[in-house]
Amino acid sequence: MGRGEEYQAVLAENLAQNKCPFCPGGSAMQVLEGGKRLFNENVPLYQGRVLLGAYNKFPLRKGLKLDLVDPNRPAHYVQVIYDHVLEVGWLSDLVCEELAASFPAILGEQELTHWYCRQGKDFVRSGASINHGHGHILCSEDGCEIFYGLYPGPEIAPTIESFTVSLLSHQGNTVDLGQQTWNIVEADSLPQGVECAFFISTSNPYVLEGTPWELWKELFQTVKLLDEHYQIPGGVLLYELNADTRETLFYYFVVKENDCARYVYRK
Repeated sequence: MGRGEEYQAVLAENLAQNKCPFCPGGSAMQVLEGGKRLFNENVPLYQGRVLLGAYNKFPLRKGLKLDLVDPNRPAHYVQVIYDHVLEVGWLSDLVCEELAASFPAILGEQELTHWYCRQGKDFVRSGASINHGHGHILCSEDGCEIFYGLYPGPEIAPTIESFTVSLLSHQGNTVDLGQQTWNIVEADSLPQGVECAFFISTSNPYVLEGTPWELWKELFQTVKLLDEHYQIPGGVLLYELNADTRETLFYYFVVKENDCARYVYRK
């Protein structure tokens, strides 16, 4: 994971404060002298009215490219929503607008290869360590090692191995929930530790970093429909670039209950 003992110590310190570290005034968002933040010890790459984009202070490392502007950092960035919203289906139009605008500001000339966020009423089931809406932007060389189960620690081994979405079979049953822009297929083969999963795609030719905010809004509404229809408590929404097809396809999956993160801040 590339996070190790330092990440575990900072996470434990944040949880002990009984205040969400990603909310305004939280330990990760406090502004220091010169406009720097504890969150990334650097000036934000994108700062809107409702969303912040920055380097990840504890980046994943295996398989990642180096940042073009700062070669000392792996190309792993985060987008943090100021409001404490847990379900993407309830994100405002303005959040969706700034989310779309943050991609080119953060990436510059780099090509996005992965994006993911955890969401849902029950963030434990999404595998998140901090119970606050945020997205991850990754630029990898050839696939990226991402774990979605328990965070590794001295006595904790990852329970879900990383997997490559582009290599998964996209076959399954088509799901019609009345959505128009995004197509849904319920996956019929699942990686280890995954309870259920869906492929969400669109015929729209835009790649992710050029996706209009309206498509983001419709995507999040589609996830909300899935949550309601299948009674999904919380899941991971993941994008992985397919270099061959360059299609805009997301993978939405639910981690098995026993494989979810143990450490989570609950507001």
